[in-house]
Amino acid sequence: MFRFPPVVLFLASLSTFVFSQTQQRSPSEITKSFIADYKIWNDQAHFLYEKEKEKSDKTVEDTYQQLITKYCQEGKKHQPLAFGSESIHHPEHEQIINEKIKGNKAIVKTEYKKSEPVKITDHYEYHFIKINNQWYLEEVYYVDEDGKYEGL
Repeated sequence: MFRFPPVVLFLASLSTFVFSQTQQRSPSEITKSFIADYKIWNDQAHFLYEKEKEKSDKTVEDTYQQLITKYCQEGKKHQPLAFGSESIHHPEHEQIINEKIKGNKAIVKTEYKKSEPVKITDHYEYHFIKINNQWYLEEVYYVDEDGKYEGL
């Protein structure tokens, strides 16, 4: 029986993940979708990096750009990539705590809580803009007592 190597399976799964359609929904619903997609991207990027190291850089960068393209306006420049064994966005740990919409702007605030192996509580703000009746993610900020930090 022929078995595909894990990297081939990983790359094949990216097309399903990256090219899924984003139906127009509320900023909160888009935030939930982004969190789930980001978790998938992080886990796949980490897996590929562990297997291929530096050879994986272009694939990881390309798939992150596809994630950005799915949720953001064309031309969005992202921050340097960061991924690891634990994703900073996870649908089981990050919950929406507030959504505020004012005109064509929206902010969705989330809280990431995890207790194992150490207790973690992080806060994020997802900033959106509505153009031609469609919401676009403008930025994700990590928020702590000292300020807000771009994280997209």
